Amino acid sequence: MNEGTTSVTLTFDGPAAEPQEIAAREGRSIRYEGELIREEDERCVDVGFTVTDTATGEVLGTVDPPICPETLIYVREDGTVEVR
Repeated sequence: MNEGTTSVTLTFDGPAAEPQEIAAREGRSIRYEGELIREEDERCVDVGFTVTDTATGEVLGTVDPPICPETLIYVREDGTVEVR
């Protein structure tokens, strides 16, 4: 969930890097290698990713692996990244 006022881009580490932009005040599921990380698959992805401000390219934070269907990532209004 991007709670900020600007768009952010999520980029997975490694060769499967596919930047995904999330608009301000928007939440959505993310994709890895073109497929959603869904709860019914119970599949975790053993890579992390970087969160950047789309407009400036500033790195806001990183998320360590694994990324699982139940992982929630929040980009707060102050630009900090929180993972639950």
